[in-house]
Amino acid sequence: MKQGQASKTAEAVAAVRARHRIYDAPLILDDPWAIELTSAAWRRICRSRMLSWLVFDRLLAALRPVQGNILARARYVEEKLDHALSDSPIQYVILGAGLDSYALRQTHSPDRLAIWEIDHPDSQTQKLAKLKTLATPIPDNVRFIPADLQTTPVADALGAHDFPFRSTAFISLLGVSYYINETSLFALLGDIARHFAPGSQLVLDIRVSRQFIAPDYLTAFEKTERFTRKRGEPMISDFDPAAFIARAQDTGLKLRESLSPDAQRARYFSARQDGLIPSPEIYFLHFEVP
Repeated sequence: MKQGQASKTAEAVAAVRARHRIYDAPLILDDPWAIELTSAAWRRICRSRMLSWLVFDRLLAALRPVQGNILARARYVEEKLDHALSDSPIQYVILGAGLDSYALRQTHSPDRLAIWEIDHPDSQTQKLAKLKTLATPIPDNVRFIPADLQTTPVADALGAHDFPFRSTAFISLLGVSYYINETSLFALLGDIARHFAPGSQLVLDIRVSRQFIAPDYLTAFEKTERFTRKRGEPMISDFDPAAFIARAQDTGLKLRESLSPDAQRARYFSARQDGLIPSPEIYFLHFEVP
């Protein structure tokens, strides 16, 4: 991402969520704020049936499964968070928050849930400007922390804002791992394992390496790379899922669940009649700090 430029892929992700709410059924994720958080151009596209069909179903048709992943990963992390909240109060840390709207959709009290959104300063500045235009106040249990995760350790970013590290945390890292280098990513996982309280949880998604992609999906795999690269956010990290899990566990994390694309399809897409499916390139991983 260029210095001084907010994330363009974050706007596209919000547009996917907005378009899904308007035209798809049944809903995997119901996000009423996505349409307001995305860009003016994407809003015009989403609100016009003709433009939406032209852009999403024709020009970006090969990326339709990636849209499925975007929706399913948000559903997955929010389900896991809800389960964690049934056990105890939670410090919810959203790393690379982008234009995520969970803070606006949740109704928890500050003594039950505290939300800490961390994102690149340029992207967070844009989001805060968008939030000021909405006709709803930002809930009292939300805090915004500007930080570049490739250069600032997450513990330092949170510690500078009096984060209660002894409290149970739930950390999400969605749509981020493929945009940061491998060294920075595993340093981040190591920081989480060392600094967060036992019982804290982490959900992230990873992109698999080319050798794990079937030949008939390689064209779509490459189109995803071109789409993000044209927006100044090239995908630079991908993995062998088994090797990634082993290395993450070496940092001190404990695996709770690995959700493959096939498992995502069975869990979130089995009743659909519109052809929406997840792509074979993204795994969801759920870890715990032991």
